[in-house]
Amino acid sequence: MNEININPQFYRLVPSWMDNAGRFSAPQKRHRLIFAWDVIHLSEPSAAILKTPEFRARFIALSAAFEQPLQTYTYARLRSLLRDRFITEQLTPSLLPENTTINAEDLAEKSWSQVESLLSLQSHEKEYIDAIQRGELRLDLLFHNNEKEIALLGQHPAILWKLENVRMHRLAPILFT
Repeated sequence: MNEININPQFYRLVPSWMDNAGRFSAPQKRHRLIFAWDVIHLSEPSAAILKTPEFRARFIALSAAFEQPLQTYTYARLRSLLRDRFITEQLTPSLLPENTTINAEDLAEKSWSQVESLLSLQSHEKEYIDAIQRGELRLDLLFHNNEKEIALLGQHPAILWKLENVRMHRLAPILFT
């Protein structure tokens, strides 16, 4: 197995708050709540970044490292993860009093409205996600004629780790039969 060195440039690919994007799948209930809360309270510059094609391509590329394929992150899934009880017990205590009237349905609807466009995939983006699930890296589908971006993300440790895991998982039935 190749040794993976982390390049500091990777940390500048997306705003730091986007590190929370994976929290949709986080096992800790508090992380889901914090992500949902944070995404509806983005600064104007951060909200504007969500709508840029460059951010979209990078987000989809980095989603390769998510626990599940990007198209499985739906409103229904988000809504099922958010519960009023968790909001009351885990999110509300950390909020200012004027922000404590939100319920799970409102939180899900408001946060979904911010990320829905990112999760509505075009055919070439679905093809990229499908390739990842086969253990193939097809960054050319997201970054047409941008060799610099392809080279940079092609060495991203989280993407490489996911590809290795997918390949090993796909080989497991062959190796253990």
